[in-house]
Amino acid sequence: MNIRVLLPDDIPAVESIQAVCPEASQWRASDYHALLEDSGRGWVASFDPASAERLLGFIFIRPAADEMEILNLAVHPAHRCRGIAGELLNASLLWAAASGRHSVWLEVRASNSSAIHFYESHRFRAAGSRPRYYSHPTEDALLLTAATS
Repeated sequence: MNIRVLLPDDIPAVESIQAVCPEASQWRASDYHALLEDSGRGWVASFDPASAERLLGFIFIRPAADEMEILNLAVHPAHRCRGIAGELLNASLLWAAASGRHSVWLEVRASNSSAIHFYESHRFRAAGSRPRYYSHPTEDALLLTAATS
């Protein structure tokens, strides 16, 4: 497996992955492009480092001052339980630490127990909630945070 920086040409494959991952945020290509043009960054996992068509998963983040926000993380259902999400998360955390970000945070659906367990196993802890944060269906978000070091 190869982890590399997400490139604009990867966005159609990212959209394909998120389309089969209903628990992931469903962003439009234009949203990803706009964030990449601003300060957003991402990483992708693949078997073939040269091909965007064989992506297994992705993570997309946004730096903010000395923090980093995880905006979206998804692994294709056919490739889950192989450590891919952990590798993507670790790539973003290493970048955050190297670029002077001291903490990371994210929102997750309060009902998404598998994601909450995943993040807790990577040193994240609950830091609050955001009532009625999600729609379709309406649901609270749990705010999670971790230090990068």
